[in-house]
Amino acid sequence: MNEKILSVMQKMIADPKLIAQVVRHGNEYYFKVLPGSFWSIKKWTEEGNTFYSLYLYPEYYNTLESLPDKNFNANDPESIPFMAFNTIGHPEVQFERTLMKLLEVVQTRCFGVDDILDSIIKD
Repeated sequence: MNEKILSVMQKMIADPKLIAQVVRHGNEYYFKVLPGSFWSIKKWTEEGNTFYSLYLYPEYYNTLESLPDKNFNANDPESIPFMAFNTIGHPEVQFERTLMKLLEVVQTRCFGVDDILDSIIKD
């Protein structure tokens, strides 16, 4: 599974236009990847250590804007199912670096940085 998720993250990084929409909610970024899967990514610090998490919501089919308000308690049968991929206890440096780069790409898409830079370059 780790090799597949690594490949998926690398594909999103290589082709940022796959990330169709991004909604920021606190330190977490929810995003839709074409053709229609829903994800989120976040970075946080705990006891001086920085961690990254990527979540896939395989059974979510509503709007991206409503996703942050949903119940994500893994112990609650009424919550939205999700898969978590994170750096906690993950020894592979490449995995962490890829998550860091993906977060940067998602933030860039969220804030329209490419459009801003393109407009500067064109002028």
